[in-house]
Amino acid sequence: MLSSEKFRPEKWQPSKQNTAFKYLTKRDALWAADILSRYSDEDIADLVTMAGYKDPKIQKRIASELITRRDKITGYWFKELNPLHRFSFNRGILSFTDPAFLDGTRYRYRLRRPQGSGDPTPWKETLSPEIITPKDKKSFVVQIQTIRPDQKWWSSSIDVYFMEKDSKTVLLGINRRTDE
Repeated sequence: MLSSEKFRPEKWQPSKQNTAFKYLTKRDALWAADILSRYSDEDIADLVTMAGYKDPKIQKRIASELITRRDKITGYWFKELNPLHRFSFNRGILSFTDPAFLDGTRYRYRLRRPQGSGDPTPWKETLSPEIITPKDKKSFVVQIQTIRPDQKWWSSSIDVYFMEKDSKTVLLGINRRTDE
């Protein structure tokens, strides 16, 4: 029977060789955890019901095990890499979503030049998933870190790159820092 009691996402291996898992990176795992985080308990229960198990007790047990595994997977990978995503930029404000948000989560950010020349600005802290960016820069990077109430250290950084193009500031891309 499926058991999630001893399940550890960082140690899990597929029972059959699978190339996708053989070359799994932290970024891949974060991407998968983000997808899993979008499934509510009710979604998982509905999927188990659709699988055709006749016994309601078995349905409930399997759904419970899958919910526990989802929570362990997202909990682990959202701590391994900063999970901020869905960045958008509008009228000088950088917004993002945080799939691992907990009450008391704080964000800190600083600005620097894309080429790395010059010193970055001092860190600023906020409780909001919105950052006001400078209006006088042609190109810049916003470096963001996160700390949760249950953590001692700031997360790894995410660098969000911007450039002025046709009199508008556009988001060029992100770099999720990792030791890989």
